[in-house]
Amino acid sequence: MVSRQTIQLLGASLLAAMLCLQPVRAGTVVEEDLKAAFVYRFTQYTKWPISPEKEFRLCLYGSTEVTKAIEQLSGRLIQGSPLSITRPSSGNIPEGKCHAAFLGVEDRNQLRSLVQSRADQPILLISDMPGAFDERIDIALFTEPNRVSFSINRTQAHDRMLTFSSQMLKLANKIR
Repeated sequence: MVSRQTIQLLGASLLAAMLCLQPVRAGTVVEEDLKAAFVYRFTQYTKWPISPEKEFRLCLYGSTEVTKAIEQLSGRLIQGSPLSITRPSSGNIPEGKCHAAFLGVEDRNQLRSLVQSRADQPILLISDMPGAFDERIDIALFTEPNRVSFSINRTQAHDRMLTFSSQMLKLANKIR
């Protein structure tokens, strides 16, 4: 007899495989890979005021297992443009250099500083730091028992001139 936990694990594995379009390692899903897959999909279901032309630039901040998993997505297509991953050296999000930014930082003050550095620019800001949703992040990833979920700050994204697809909004745990 198959346990409920095995069924949930298989379901999560299938979801990760569909999201990432890459093989699942050893039949299990690592949380970091699943979060990377979510980040990839978020960029596909977000509309910018000006579409990326030559490349889609995703800036990474912090050095976590999630940022390492996101780096593996380099070169994949996002809205017809290849994904370019960069790690800016400054403590701010450089103007005009990022279409999206994953803020994998662990310090709340650093998160606030990064968000404030480009609060008025059309940059999709995503983080998995606890409490990030209250810091003007557009999409906050979080882990619940047996799953990864996300909340969307639609008002904040609208202020940045970003629009989310209705499909993505339906899947959000919380929308503000």
